[in-house]
Amino acid sequence: MADAERRRVLFVEDEQALQISYQRFFRPRFEMSFAGTGGEALAQLESDAPDVLVLDMRLPDTDGIELLRKIRALHPDLPVIITTEIGRAHV
Repeated sequence: MADAERRRVLFVEDEQALQISYQRFFRPRFEMSFAGTGGEALAQLESDAPDVLVLDMRLPDTDGIELLRKIRALHPDLPVIITTEIGRAHV
């Protein structure tokens, strides 16, 4: 699929390891951009809305639910996939 035809996905994820995993899996299929904070995500959405947004609920600067409310106010029809690591064991 040509770059002009690929869907654009914005990943709002602060964990670098997950960003790398997303890149490895999705890069061949999608045009990708990343935001590590809610503020970065809102700035990117103001300049160029993606086709889909993947939103981590745990971000360093904001609560994911509050960020989702702001995103919905700006882009009510934007598909959002919510991810979280709540309850993940750290060893």
